[in-house]
Amino acid sequence: MPFVYAPIFWLGLGCVSLPIIIHLLNRRRFTVRPWAAMQFLLESLRRNRRRLRIEELILLALRCLAILALAIAIARIFARSDLPGSTESHTSVFVLDDSYSMDQNVASEPIFRAAANDMVEQIRKLPKQSKVAVVLASSARTATPLFGLDLVENLDAEELKRRLEAVRPSDKRVPLADMLAKADRVLKGQTGAKRLWVLSDFRAGDLRSDSQANAIRAQFKSLVASDVELVALDYGRGPHDNLTIESIELLDRFAIANTEVRVAVTVRNNSPTRSPRVRLSGSVRFAAPTGPASETDPPAAAPDPVPLDEQTIASIPPAATRTFLCKMTPRETGQAVISVALGQDELAGDNQAHLALQIRPALRALVVDGRPNPSDLEDSESWAYRNALDPYRNGKWGVLAKVIRLGDLSAENLDAYDVIALLDVDQMPSVLSGEGRRRVFPLLRKIECYVRDGGGLVIHTGPSLNTAFYNGPFYAEGLGLSPFKVAEPLNAEQDKFFRLDPKSIIGEGPMKHFHGDWAFNTDLVRFRALTPAVKGTGARVAGDVMPPRVLARFTDPEGSPAVAMRQFGHGAVAMIYSAAGNRAWNTLAVYGEVYVPFVLDTVFYVARGQGGRTGKRVGEPIFHQLPRSQAASQGSLKTPDYPKAPTVALVPHNGFSPRGRRALGALAERMTALGAGDDHGNAALGDLLVAGRDTAKALARDDLAGVEDALARGRKDLIERVVLGDAPADAQGRPTYAARLQLHAELAGRVEAGVDGMFGPQLRFERADRCGVYELTAGRDQGPSVLFARNTDPAEGDLAHNGRDDIVAVIGEPGDDTPWVYRQRSATAAEADIATDTDTREYWLWAMGALLAILAIEVFLAQRFGHYDLKK
Repeated sequence: MPFVYAPIFWLGLGCVSLPIIIHLLNRRRFTVRPWAAMQFLLESLRRNRRRLRIEELILLALRCLAILALAIAIARIFARSDLPGSTESHTSVFVLDDSYSMDQNVASEPIFRAAANDMVEQIRKLPKQSKVAVVLASSARTATPLFGLDLVENLDAEELKRRLEAVRPSDKRVPLADMLAKADRVLKGQTGAKRLWVLSDFRAGDLRSDSQANAIRAQFKSLVASDVELVALDYGRGPHDNLTIESIELLDRFAIANTEVRVAVTVRNNSPTRSPRVRLSGSVRFAAPTGPASETDPPAAAPDPVPLDEQTIASIPPAATRTFLCKMTPRETGQAVISVALGQDELAGDNQAHLALQIRPALRALVVDGRPNPSDLEDSESWAYRNALDPYRNGKWGVLAKVIRLGDLSAENLDAYDVIALLDVDQMPSVLSGEGRRRVFPLLRKIECYVRDGGGLVIHTGPSLNTAFYNGPFYAEGLGLSPFKVAEPLNAEQDKFFRLDPKSIIGEGPMKHFHGDWAFNTDLVRFRALTPAVKGTGARVAGDVMPPRVLARFTDPEGSPAVAMRQFGHGAVAMIYSAAGNRAWNTLAVYGEVYVPFVLDTVFYVARGQGGRTGKRVGEPIFHQLPRSQAASQGSLKTPDYPKAPTVALVPHNGFSPRGRRALGALAERMTALGAGDDHGNAALGDLLVAGRDTAKALARDDLAGVEDALARGRKDLIERVVLGDAPADAQGRPTYAARLQLHAELAGRVEAGVDGMFGPQLRFERADRCGVYELTAGRDQGPSVLFARNTDPAEGDLAHNGRDDIVAVIGEPGDDTPWVYRQRSATAAEADIATDTDTREYWLWAMGALLAILAIEVFLAQRFGHYDLKK
């Protein structure tokens, strides 16, 4: 029946009999007593009986109609209009939205099921000679159909329905523009009438930004140009009770065993009302240890997950966020995943999040001693420094330190270390290179590339310092590693000394123990000599080199910087303008309770951070770089659906690591951006632009030789014709010149350092489309497994709904120029049967109007008939 509340209509229909029953009950029988005077009245009644009966029946009918109209109005009658259809054959493509918001529960049933059942019914009603295709929105970029273009008569609707019952919404977020693009690819080349059916929940997030709206508008214009009619079937419902884990983030720069690790979990209330009490639970899962010793041994079992303490927040207001702070102290080392979860609500897909961590046994520090003394180790610059970092030589304090001389630095693989400390290093060796016999510093370039790629560098000055080197290539006109130019060492007068100025101290990093309640430590540490920075230097910024920050100053007359920090690419530099362990320069090493925290805090402040400190999204590919010795090792991957889904076999291939891809990609972007600048027709900039684009193209296809060649060409053009040739000298052009100098240094360093550690055998998995934990094992006996994690896009958890007006604002009103139809559909499969081929429009207001009109007529006629009787 066409009523929203059919039982109310049937009850009202039964009540129609009430006026009839009342009428019959009122027909009472009277005792007849003959009376001569009444004979004339009886004769008059006999003559008017027919008229009176007709009047009574009219009033009775009006009263019955009034009750019927009231029942129809309360039961909310609706009418149905046909969806677009044709008896002529045409081509139809159905795009079924299977993004995870379609898993929203309405009446204990996902709206995805309603859309899937509705789609099957629509297909059944198409002409038999029509072509039809069914595409899942989350399918691969090629828009592989669930059912390819074929005649309707060849489609087994029951088989399609069974296949759809096995499909569940994905964990991906699929923008509306992508859905239109997938269908457009399927419809390409088709002739005749074409129709695109989009079955979706049309969330507000698809139209929230201008870029998304523009993408939808452009894709719709492309469909219109191909004579495609769009039918939008909307199953969306607004939010009722939904919390979303918006992010999971490691607050510390890295995770170290036996040290507290802090993780922040941000939860958003996407409900229209304040949430009740919110509980967050979690656990830590560690990777399985080294594989079996032989083929017959069973695989080693992973340790049991360690639960985290459950946390509770009283409530969260609508559209607001709250952050949970999870703390743990891992006892194991290696790969681990922190998983957190909320309680159940109407959308389960956004109630969990995962963060993959590398639990390190210790940080790896490389200490370069510029003043070693083999005959008296305690007199070496590194003696006290190493004892502060790693007194037991086993990393028990969180740092595993290795001490070398400057001459041994070139043989070290810097990527094996998280931080490098240069202690009283005077200068670095140089060589003459190129046709112009320019002096270059290969070791310095190597360190620059290491820091730019994310490594940490600590610099302590000392008596050996060479100002020509520090103010030349080390400073590089404000674009090098050294934050400031320096002057010759400044010695305090006899029996006098310098201190740290308490007013200048910023209480972060290594200065935490000289600030606030620890300010008294500034009285303990005395400096008899320091390296003054030159005023007016250090302010230049170009590319990814940031200006220095001074964390503390000395009490010398100039207020010279004592500790300075500088962001350099993805890494950081800390420079301390005094010696590390030379007691003739300061008393730092005398007070262990001050020196040890200062040294450790400095190293921890600049060391290479944890890769992936925030949870990664579903759809991001999984990379695992293999040692060159394992180039032939195949891998197996367990997805979050394991063991229901089998393991995936992975074959290794050579390619750039994620870190290398990021670093080289950023370099290619800067080459392209600088080369595209308008600089009075400078031909060399055009060559640089081509070199940057060639670098990006070669990087995309994992072409090592192509990347190296493009970088070398970029460097050649930049050095010979841009930097050293016709670089602008006017005020407007100087920032560009600074950027060229910085890019010149970076390119030169990268070409000289090569791409070692960035390219090699790797296992890659592109289809990480499920939320959860992935476990990768590289062959047998290849060490422990590696854990990866992927999370849903929190934007999909925003269930705010677009209506017809929102879509019209983007693509316009339906018409000849914009052929599209919008239909609001039922959100449950049970209700979908009501309107499988029609659109519903309610008419209860018309029923209420009819009721009022009937009552008015009944009152008028009742009064009219009564007056008429009296007159008679």
